[in-house]
Amino acid sequence: MGTGPLVLPPAVANAGFSLSLIALFFMLFISVICAEYMIECLAAANAIDSESESEIQMQNMEQDLTQQSLNCEKFDFKKPYEYGSLGKKLWGKSGEACVVISLLLYLYGMMITKGIIVGNTISILFEGIDVLDKYYFWVTLFYCLTIILSFKDVGNIAIVSTIFAIIRYSTILAMITGALLTISYNKQINPQKEFNISDFSDLFGAIVLAYVLHHSLPSMVRPCRPQEKISSIIYIAFIGAFTVFILLSLTGMWAFSDLQNFQYYNLAFDQGITSRLYYFISFYIFLNISALPVMTITIRKNMMKLCLPEEYTTNLFKLSWISVSYTLLVLVPCFILAITLKNHIQPVISIVGGVFGVVILMIIPSLMVIEYRKRITESNPFGSYIRNKYLPYLIVGLGCVFAPFNLYIQMKKIIQQ
Repeated sequence: MGTGPLVLPPAVANAGFSLSLIALFFMLFISVICAEYMIECLAAANAIDSESESEIQMQNMEQDLTQQSLNCEKFDFKKPYEYGSLGKKLWGKSGEACVVISLLLYLYGMMITKGIIVGNTISILFEGIDVLDKYYFWVTLFYCLTIILSFKDVGNIAIVSTIFAIIRYSTILAMITGALLTISYNKQINPQKEFNISDFSDLFGAIVLAYVLHHSLPSMVRPCRPQEKISSIIYIAFIGAFTVFILLSLTGMWAFSDLQNFQYYNLAFDQGITSRLYYFISFYIFLNISALPVMTITIRKNMMKLCLPEEYTTNLFKLSWISVSYTLLVLVPCFILAITLKNHIQPVISIVGGVFGVVILMIIPSLMVIEYRKRITESNPFGSYIRNKYLPYLIVGLGCVFAPFNLYIQMKKIIQQ
Protein backbone atom coordinates (compact mmCIF):
# COMPACT_ATOMS: atom_id res chain seq x y z
CA MET A 1 0.00 0.00 0.00
CA GLY A 2 2.96 2.32 0.54
CA THR A 3 1.99 5.98 0.69
CA GLY A 4 -1.54 5.21 -0.58
CA PRO A 5 -3.47 5.62 2.70
CA LEU A 6 -1.82 9.02 3.27
CA VAL A 7 -2.07 10.62 -0.17
CA LEU A 8 -4.93 8.83 -1.95
CA PRO A 9 -7.99 10.15 -0.01
CA PRO A 10 -7.14 13.85 -0.64
CA ALA A 11 -6.37 13.05 -4.29
CA VAL A 12 -9.73 11.27 -4.62
CA ALA A 13 -11.51 14.22 -3.00
CA ASN A 14 -9.96 16.58 -5.56
CA ALA A 15 -10.56 14.40 -8.63
CA GLY A 16 -14.07 13.28 -7.66
CA PHE A 17 -15.22 9.88 -6.41
CA SER A 18 -16.72 8.55 -9.66
CA LEU A 19 -13.61 9.36 -11.68
CA SER A 20 -11.41 7.95 -8.90
CA LEU A 21 -13.42 4.72 -8.69
CA ILE A 22 -12.99 4.14 -12.42
CA ALA A 23 -9.26 4.91 -12.23
CA LEU A 24 -8.72 2.73 -9.15
CA PHE A 25 -10.53 -0.22 -10.72
CA PHE A 26 -8.76 0.18 -14.07
CA MET A 27 -5.34 0.29 -12.41
CA LEU A 28 -6.32 -2.67 -10.20
CA PHE A 29 -6.87 -4.70 -13.38
CA ILE A 30 -3.61 -3.51 -14.96
CA SER A 31 -1.65 -4.08 -11.73
CA VAL A 32 -2.90 -7.64 -11.29
CA ILE A 33 -2.23 -8.53 -14.93
CA CYS A 34 1.29 -7.07 -14.80
CA ALA A 35 1.97 -8.83 -11.48
CA GLU A 36 0.97 -12.09 -13.16
CA TYR A 37 3.32 -11.22 -16.01
CA MET A 38 6.18 -10.90 -13.54
CA ILE A 39 5.38 -14.34 -12.07
CA GLU A 40 5.14 -15.80 -15.58
CA CYS A 41 8.53 -14.28 -16.45
CA LEU A 42 10.11 -15.63 -13.27
CA ALA A 43 8.85 -19.14 -14.08
CA ALA A 44 9.97 -18.84 -17.72
CA ALA A 45 13.45 -17.69 -16.67
CA ASN A 46 13.79 -20.75 -14.43
CA ALA A 47 12.61 -23.01 -17.24
CA ILE A 48 15.14 -21.51 -19.67
CA ASP A 49 17.84 -21.85 -17.04
CA SER A 50 17.07 -25.54 -16.46
CA GLU A 51 17.20 -26.68 -20.09
CA SER A 52 18.33 -25.48 -23.48
CA GLU A 53 15.85 -24.47 -26.18
CA SER A 54 16.42 -27.70 -28.06
CA GLU A 55 15.71 -29.84 -24.99
CA ILE A 56 12.48 -27.93 -24.38
CA GLN A 57 11.35 -28.61 -27.96
CA MET A 58 12.14 -32.29 -27.54
CA GLN A 59 10.17 -32.51 -24.31
CA ASN A 60 7.14 -30.99 -26.05
CA MET A 61 6.91 -34.20 -28.10
CA GLU A 62 6.65 -36.43 -25.02
CA GLN A 63 3.16 -37.22 -23.81
CA ASP A 64 3.56 -39.47 -20.77
CA LEU A 65 2.56 -38.22 -17.31
CA THR A 66 6.06 -38.48 -15.90
CA GLN A 67 7.42 -36.20 -18.60
CA GLN A 68 4.55 -33.76 -18.12
CA SER A 69 5.34 -33.62 -14.41
CA LEU A 70 8.99 -32.86 -15.19
CA ASN A 71 7.90 -30.13 -17.58
CA CYS A 72 5.94 -28.46 -14.77
CA GLU A 73 8.81 -28.80 -12.29
CA LYS A 74 11.28 -26.93 -14.46
CA PHE A 75 9.08 -23.81 -14.14
CA ASP A 76 9.41 -23.89 -10.32
CA PHE A 77 11.11 -20.86 -8.73
CA LYS A 78 14.49 -22.37 -7.93
CA LYS A 79 16.88 -19.60 -8.93
CA PRO A 80 16.66 -16.26 -7.08
CA TYR A 81 16.10 -13.92 -10.03
CA GLU A 82 15.67 -10.20 -9.47
CA TYR A 83 14.09 -7.46 -11.57
CA GLY A 84 17.36 -6.60 -13.31
CA SER A 85 18.53 -10.18 -13.82
CA LEU A 86 15.23 -11.05 -15.52
CA GLY A 87 16.06 -8.31 -18.03
CA LYS A 88 19.61 -9.62 -18.41
CA LYS A 89 18.27 -13.10 -19.21
CA LEU A 90 16.37 -11.62 -22.14
CA TRP A 91 18.47 -8.75 -23.47
CA GLY A 92 21.94 -9.26 -22.02
CA LYS A 93 23.99 -6.73 -20.06
CA SER A 94 22.51 -3.72 -21.87
CA GLY A 95 18.99 -4.95 -21.11
CA GLU A 96 19.88 -5.37 -17.46
CA ALA A 97 21.32 -1.84 -17.40
CA CYS A 98 18.11 -0.35 -18.88
CA VAL A 99 15.87 -2.20 -16.41
CA VAL A 100 18.08 -1.33 -13.43
CA ILE A 101 18.36 2.37 -14.40
CA SER A 102 14.54 2.54 -14.67
CA LEU A 103 14.28 0.94 -11.25
CA LEU A 104 16.86 3.30 -9.76
CA LEU A 105 15.01 6.37 -11.05
CA TYR A 106 11.81 5.11 -9.46
CA LEU A 107 13.46 4.23 -6.15
CA TYR A 108 15.33 7.56 -5.97
CA GLY A 109 11.99 9.28 -6.53
CA MET A 110 10.32 7.21 -3.82
CA MET A 111 13.07 8.02 -1.33
CA ILE A 112 12.65 11.74 -2.02
CA THR A 113 8.87 11.39 -1.71
CA LYS A 114 9.07 9.58 1.62
CA GLY A 115 11.62 12.06 2.95
CA ILE A 116 9.31 14.99 2.16
CA ILE A 117 6.28 13.23 3.66
CA VAL A 118 8.13 12.34 6.87
CA GLY A 119 9.60 15.83 7.27
CA ASN A 120 6.29 17.61 6.68
CA THR A 121 3.96 15.38 8.68
CA ILE A 122 6.15 14.77 11.74
CA SER A 123 7.12 18.45 12.05
CA ILE A 124 3.39 19.30 12.03
CA LEU A 125 2.76 16.55 14.59
CA PHE A 126 5.16 18.28 17.03
CA GLU A 127 4.03 21.80 16.20
CA GLY A 128 4.96 24.30 18.92
CA ILE A 129 7.83 22.19 20.32
CA ASP A 130 11.24 23.71 19.64
CA VAL A 131 13.47 21.77 17.24
CA LEU A 132 10.93 18.93 16.90
CA ASP A 133 8.66 21.16 14.83
CA LYS A 134 11.37 21.82 12.26
CA TYR A 135 11.12 20.12 8.86
CA TYR A 136 14.89 20.17 8.34
CA PHE A 137 15.54 18.43 11.68
CA TRP A 138 13.34 15.44 10.78
CA VAL A 139 14.60 15.13 7.22
CA THR A 140 18.22 15.19 8.43
CA LEU A 141 17.50 12.67 11.21
CA PHE A 142 15.53 10.49 8.80
CA TYR A 143 18.34 10.16 6.27
CA CYS A 144 21.06 9.80 8.93
CA LEU A 145 19.17 6.90 10.50
CA THR A 146 18.79 5.40 7.04
CA ILE A 147 22.58 5.43 6.56
CA ILE A 148 23.04 3.45 9.79
CA LEU A 149 20.15 1.01 9.25
CA SER A 150 21.11 0.32 5.64
CA PHE A 151 24.04 -1.77 6.87
CA LYS A 152 21.62 -4.16 8.56
CA ASP A 153 19.21 -6.29 6.54
CA VAL A 154 16.19 -4.86 8.39
CA GLY A 155 13.76 -6.09 5.74
CA ASN A 156 14.43 -9.71 6.71
CA ILE A 157 14.13 -9.28 10.49
CA ALA A 158 10.90 -11.08 11.33
CA ILE A 159 10.04 -9.13 14.48
CA VAL A 160 10.49 -5.78 12.67
CA SER A 161 8.22 -6.90 9.82
CA THR A 162 5.59 -8.10 12.31
CA ILE A 163 5.61 -4.87 14.32
CA PHE A 164 5.27 -2.69 11.24
CA ALA A 165 2.49 -4.90 9.84
CA ILE A 166 0.56 -4.43 13.10
CA ILE A 167 1.10 -0.65 12.96
CA ARG A 168 0.01 -0.52 9.32
CA TYR A 169 -3.28 -2.36 9.77
CA SER A 170 -4.06 -0.76 13.13
CA THR A 171 -3.61 2.79 11.80
CA ILE A 172 -5.67 2.06 8.68
CA LEU A 173 -8.45 0.66 10.85
CA ALA A 174 -8.18 3.78 13.04
CA MET A 175 -8.55 6.01 9.96
CA ILE A 176 -11.75 4.27 8.88
CA THR A 177 -13.09 4.22 12.46
CA GLY A 178 -12.27 7.90 12.99
CA ALA A 179 -14.04 8.90 9.79
CA LEU A 180 -17.13 6.88 10.75
CA LEU A 181 -17.14 8.47 14.22
CA THR A 182 -17.02 11.92 12.62
CA ILE A 183 -19.94 11.05 10.33
CA SER A 184 -21.93 9.78 13.31
CA TYR A 185 -21.11 12.87 15.38
CA ASN A 186 -21.99 15.30 12.60
CA LYS A 187 -25.11 13.28 11.71
CA GLN A 188 -24.57 13.98 8.03
CA ILE A 189 -22.68 12.76 5.01
CA ASN A 190 -20.80 15.49 3.17
CA PRO A 191 -21.48 15.69 -0.57
CA GLN A 192 -18.56 14.94 -2.85
CA LYS A 193 -17.37 15.80 -6.33
CA GLU A 194 -18.00 13.24 -9.04
CA PHE A 195 -15.70 14.21 -11.92
CA ASN A 196 -12.84 16.71 -11.97
CA ILE A 197 -10.67 15.73 -14.92
CA SER A 198 -8.21 18.60 -14.33
CA ASP A 199 -6.84 16.77 -11.25
CA PHE A 200 -6.65 13.36 -12.95
CA SER A 201 -2.86 13.48 -13.35
CA ASP A 202 -2.35 13.95 -9.59
CA LEU A 203 -4.83 11.16 -8.87
CA PHE A 204 -3.18 8.78 -11.34
CA GLY A 205 0.30 9.29 -9.86
CA ALA A 206 -1.02 8.58 -6.34
CA ILE A 207 -2.83 5.44 -7.52
CA VAL A 208 0.25 4.03 -9.25
CA LEU A 209 2.35 4.61 -6.12
CA ALA A 210 -0.31 2.81 -4.08
CA TYR A 211 -0.29 -0.27 -6.32
CA VAL A 212 3.28 -0.63 -7.56
CA LEU A 213 5.32 -3.44 -6.04
CA HIS A 214 6.14 -5.32 -9.22
CA HIS A 215 9.90 -4.76 -8.94
CA SER A 216 9.84 -6.65 -5.60
CA LEU A 217 7.71 -9.60 -6.74
CA PRO A 218 10.56 -11.91 -7.87
CA SER A 219 12.09 -11.92 -4.38
CA MET A 220 8.70 -11.84 -2.59
CA VAL A 221 7.11 -14.87 -4.25
CA ARG A 222 10.07 -17.23 -4.38
CA PRO A 223 9.71 -18.44 -0.75
CA CYS A 224 5.90 -18.83 -1.08
CA ARG A 225 4.49 -22.33 -0.70
CA PRO A 226 2.61 -23.89 -2.34
CA GLN A 227 3.78 -22.13 -5.47
CA GLU A 228 0.60 -23.06 -7.31
CA LYS A 229 -1.32 -20.64 -5.05
CA ILE A 230 0.81 -17.58 -5.84
CA SER A 231 -1.68 -16.17 -8.37
CA SER A 232 -4.48 -16.46 -5.81
CA ILE A 233 -2.35 -14.63 -3.23
CA ILE A 234 -1.71 -11.83 -5.73
CA TYR A 235 -5.43 -11.48 -6.47
CA ILE A 236 -6.31 -11.38 -2.76
CA ALA A 237 -3.57 -8.82 -1.99
CA PHE A 238 -4.52 -6.39 -4.75
CA ILE A 239 -8.28 -6.70 -4.24
CA GLY A 240 -7.72 -6.17 -0.51
CA ALA A 241 -5.69 -3.02 -1.21
CA PHE A 242 -8.38 -1.76 -3.62
CA THR A 243 -11.05 -2.30 -0.95
CA VAL A 244 -9.00 -0.43 1.66
CA PHE A 245 -8.41 2.51 -0.69
CA ILE A 246 -12.13 2.76 -1.49
CA LEU A 247 -13.11 2.60 2.19
CA LEU A 248 -10.51 5.19 3.23
CA SER A 249 -11.43 7.59 0.43
CA LEU A 250 -15.20 7.25 0.70
CA THR A 251 -15.39 7.52 4.49
CA GLY A 252 -12.89 10.40 4.41
CA MET A 253 -14.94 12.36 1.87
CA TRP A 254 -18.15 11.74 3.80
CA ALA A 255 -16.57 12.78 7.10
CA PHE A 256 -14.41 15.79 6.17
CA SER A 257 -15.83 18.48 3.90
CA ASP A 258 -12.37 20.10 3.62
CA LEU A 259 -10.47 16.88 2.80
CA GLN A 260 -9.30 18.25 -0.57
CA ASN A 261 -7.37 20.98 1.27
CA PHE A 262 -5.04 18.51 3.01
CA GLN A 263 -1.91 17.11 1.39
CA TYR A 264 -1.87 14.12 3.76
CA TYR A 265 -4.93 12.29 5.05
CA ASN A 266 -3.74 11.98 8.67
CA LEU A 267 -3.90 15.79 9.05
CA ALA A 268 -7.68 15.72 8.53
CA PHE A 269 -8.07 13.98 11.90
CA ASP A 270 -6.48 16.82 13.88
CA GLN A 271 -9.89 18.38 14.56
CA GLY A 272 -13.10 17.71 16.44
CA ILE A 273 -13.70 14.36 18.11
CA THR A 274 -10.81 12.67 16.26
CA SER A 275 -8.08 15.03 17.53
CA ARG A 276 -6.73 12.44 19.98
CA LEU A 277 -6.93 9.68 17.40
CA TYR A 278 -4.79 11.87 15.15
CA TYR A 279 -1.61 11.08 17.09
CA PHE A 280 -2.14 7.33 16.78
CA ILE A 281 -3.01 7.56 13.07
CA SER A 282 0.17 9.53 12.47
CA PHE A 283 2.16 6.44 13.44
CA TYR A 284 1.55 5.30 9.84
CA ILE A 285 4.22 7.81 8.84
CA PHE A 286 6.85 5.90 10.80
CA LEU A 287 6.40 2.96 8.42
CA ASN A 288 8.45 5.05 5.98
CA ILE A 289 11.38 4.91 8.39
CA SER A 290 11.58 1.13 7.86
CA ALA A 291 11.10 1.46 4.09
CA LEU A 292 14.02 3.83 3.47
CA PRO A 293 16.83 1.46 4.59
CA VAL A 294 15.37 -1.31 2.41
CA MET A 295 15.23 1.04 -0.60
CA THR A 296 18.76 2.25 0.11
CA ILE A 297 20.01 -1.35 0.21
CA THR A 298 18.22 -2.09 -3.09
CA ILE A 299 19.67 0.96 -4.85
CA ARG A 300 23.15 0.36 -3.46
CA LYS A 301 23.04 -3.31 -4.46
CA ASN A 302 21.92 -2.57 -8.03
CA MET A 303 24.46 0.23 -8.48
CA MET A 304 27.29 -1.94 -7.18
CA LYS A 305 26.11 -4.87 -9.28
CA LEU A 306 26.31 -2.74 -12.42
CA CYS A 307 29.54 -0.90 -11.62
CA LEU A 308 31.43 -3.29 -9.30
CA PRO A 309 29.98 -6.79 -9.84
CA GLU A 310 32.88 -8.46 -8.01
CA GLU A 311 32.31 -6.32 -4.90
CA TYR A 312 28.57 -6.17 -4.36
CA THR A 313 28.11 -9.67 -2.92
CA THR A 314 30.86 -9.29 -0.32
CA ASN A 315 30.59 -5.58 0.52
CA LEU A 316 26.82 -5.05 0.47
CA PHE A 317 26.38 -4.98 4.26
CA LYS A 318 30.05 -4.78 5.23
CA LEU A 319 31.17 -1.36 6.45
CA SER A 320 33.84 -0.34 3.95
CA TRP A 321 34.78 2.77 2.01
CA ILE A 322 33.11 1.28 -1.08
CA SER A 323 29.77 0.55 0.61
CA VAL A 324 29.79 3.87 2.49
CA SER A 325 30.59 5.77 -0.73
CA TYR A 326 27.71 4.13 -2.57
CA THR A 327 25.38 4.74 0.37
CA LEU A 328 26.22 8.45 0.34
CA LEU A 329 25.78 8.47 -3.44
CA VAL A 330 22.25 7.19 -2.80
CA LEU A 331 21.24 9.41 0.10
CA VAL A 332 22.95 12.78 -0.43
CA PRO A 333 21.07 13.61 -3.67
CA CYS A 334 17.80 12.47 -2.04
CA PHE A 335 18.47 14.66 1.01
CA ILE A 336 19.24 17.73 -1.12
CA LEU A 337 16.13 17.27 -3.25
CA ALA A 338 13.92 16.58 -0.21
CA ILE A 339 15.10 19.90 1.28
CA THR A 340 14.63 21.74 -2.00
CA LEU A 341 11.19 20.28 -2.80
CA LYS A 342 9.72 20.66 0.69
CA ASN A 343 6.58 22.46 -0.54
CA HIS A 344 6.16 20.54 -3.81
CA ILE A 345 5.07 17.06 -2.74
CA GLN A 346 2.19 16.83 -5.22
CA PRO A 347 4.24 17.21 -8.43
CA VAL A 348 6.87 14.88 -6.94
CA ILE A 349 4.24 12.17 -6.31
CA SER A 350 2.70 12.70 -9.75
CA ILE A 351 6.03 12.43 -11.58
CA VAL A 352 7.42 9.53 -9.53
CA GLY A 353 4.17 7.55 -9.79
CA GLY A 354 2.78 8.76 -13.11
CA VAL A 355 6.08 8.51 -15.01
CA PHE A 356 8.66 6.23 -13.32
CA GLY A 357 6.01 4.10 -11.61
CA VAL A 358 4.27 3.49 -14.94
CA VAL A 359 7.53 2.17 -16.40
CA ILE A 360 8.02 -0.22 -13.46
CA LEU A 361 4.39 -1.35 -13.17
CA MET A 362 3.23 -1.46 -16.80
CA ILE A 363 5.92 -1.17 -19.46
CA ILE A 364 8.77 -3.41 -18.24
CA PRO A 365 6.62 -6.40 -17.10
CA SER A 366 4.71 -6.34 -20.40
CA LEU A 367 7.86 -6.10 -22.52
CA MET A 368 9.41 -8.96 -20.55
CA VAL A 369 6.41 -11.27 -20.94
CA ILE A 370 6.26 -10.58 -24.69
CA GLU A 371 9.88 -11.68 -25.04
CA TYR A 372 9.67 -14.67 -22.69
CA ARG A 373 6.61 -16.00 -24.54
CA LYS A 374 8.65 -16.00 -27.74
CA ARG A 375 11.28 -18.18 -26.07
CA ILE A 376 9.00 -20.64 -24.28
CA THR A 377 6.93 -22.64 -26.76
CA GLU A 378 5.11 -24.84 -24.25
CA SER A 379 2.40 -23.94 -21.77
CA ASN A 380 3.67 -22.10 -18.69
CA PRO A 381 1.81 -23.36 -15.57
CA PHE A 382 2.40 -19.94 -13.97
CA GLY A 383 1.07 -18.02 -16.96
CA SER A 384 -1.44 -15.20 -16.58
CA TYR A 385 -5.12 -16.16 -16.41
CA ILE A 386 -5.71 -13.75 -19.29
CA ARG A 387 -3.37 -15.10 -21.96
CA ASN A 388 -4.42 -12.86 -24.81
CA LYS A 389 -1.28 -12.33 -26.89
CA TYR A 390 -2.19 -8.74 -27.78
CA LEU A 391 -2.84 -7.53 -24.21
CA PRO A 392 0.86 -6.97 -23.27
CA TYR A 393 1.28 -4.83 -26.40
CA LEU A 394 -1.80 -2.80 -25.42
CA ILE A 395 -0.44 -2.25 -21.89
CA VAL A 396 2.93 -1.13 -23.27
CA GLY A 397 1.10 1.29 -25.56
CA LEU A 398 -0.98 2.68 -22.69
CA GLY A 399 2.14 3.07 -20.55
CA CYS A 400 3.88 4.95 -23.36
CA VAL A 401 0.91 7.33 -23.44
CA PHE A 402 0.41 7.74 -19.68
CA ALA A 403 4.07 8.43 -18.78
CA PRO A 404 4.75 11.34 -21.18
CA PHE A 405 1.22 12.73 -20.63
CA ASN A 406 1.74 12.91 -16.86
CA LEU A 407 5.20 14.39 -17.28
CA TYR A 408 3.80 17.06 -19.62
CA ILE A 409 0.94 17.95 -17.24
CA GLN A 410 3.21 18.25 -14.22
CA MET A 411 5.88 20.26 -16.04
CA LYS A 412 3.14 22.57 -17.29
CA LYS A 413 1.88 23.08 -13.73
CA ILE A 414 5.40 23.75 -12.44
CA ILE A 415 6.06 26.33 -15.17
CA GLN A 416 2.73 28.06 -14.51
CA GLN A 417 3.49 28.27 -10.80
